Amino acid sequence: MLRELVIYMARKVAGAEAEELASEAVAWVEQNLGPGYSWPGNYRELEQCVRNVLIRRDYKPSAQPLQVPEDELAHALRSGQLTAEQLVCRYCAYIYSQTGSYEETARRLQLDRRTVKAKVDLAVLDAPRQDAGAREPGGSPASRADSDM
Repeated sequence: MLRELVIYMARKVAGAEAEELASEAVAWVEQNLGPGYSWPGNYRELEQCVRNVLIRRDYKPSAQPLQVPEDELAHALRSGQLTAEQLVCRYCAYIYSQTGSYEETARRLQLDRRTVKAKVDLAVLDAPRQDAGAREPGGSPASRADSDM
């Protein structure tokens, strides 16, 4: 899909040389931004990137997108950075961010509601130490804590 979009954009800029230039642009994107880049500006950002790569041979995203919670958790798992306690806390916080309810999270994870609340609270407290400035999934669970007590 990325390649087809880049070819379309390259045709607008380069005409007949679009195929060759699109290959260069796709290679640049994969090497410098990675195949999993989320394109937070969607089509417009991709278009800016293609133009910049074709003209200047470089592109700098305006801001690095925040990692989605799944990416953060997956990265921590792959790199072996988490203790068993941190893994349980983060997983509880992740499921809680989806449900917004300690009760539902406890039901899904087959844990006691009080255990879930304690794990979510620990994950929230541990998050600033893990990655300063990182955003908690779905907003801060602590801000919703009172609604489920």
